[in-house]
Amino acid sequence: MAPQAIRQRDEVQATVRRAMTQVDAVAGLADLVRSQAPPAAGQVPTEYAFLVWSQTDLAAYRLTSAIELYGESGAITSRFALNLPEYTQAQQRWQEGSCDWEVFEEVSPFGSEERRLLHAGRGLCVDEGGTARMVGTIVIHAMLDYSSLPFISSQNPYVELFQSRPSFEAESALDRDVASSCMAGA
Repeated sequence: MAPQAIRQRDEVQATVRRAMTQVDAVAGLADLVRSQAPPAAGQVPTEYAFLVWSQTDLAAYRLTSAIELYGESGAITSRFALNLPEYTQAQQRWQEGSCDWEVFEEVSPFGSEERRLLHAGRGLCVDEGGTARMVGTIVIHAMLDYSSLPFISSQNPYVELFQSRPSFEAESALDRDVASSCMAGA
């Protein structure tokens, strides 16, 4: 159990690096971001960010994470997060410095404490006449979350429902007892 907790930071970093490669493989990502208008007010749409998130290891491993998509002006256009709340306003603006991934850790408020987030982001660039033009930004956030370790029982019954379980195909001793008692009673 302790080795899993000790390795969690390295595993989160490795998962984010794989997710970066998987995001790069999403066809038409720049067009997807360009087609989405920034929200006027209120709730930020989740559909496009979920579409991207669901194609990565962030989804496969249920990592406490978020994908944020920003338009050319830097306005957020879509955000999907799993167990990672957003404390900023919908009017938040973000633009990466280049078309290459940049990875760093940042401190973010999380409830009454501060947590370290791994941030990976890059500009979404298109080639126009031999010149790269940034038409949006994608950001990945992932957090160390010790409650997601497999040996920690979740406080949320829905999380428990979707965690991997032993196979029910193998006949257990209890199954044999029930089957034996049914046969004996017949």
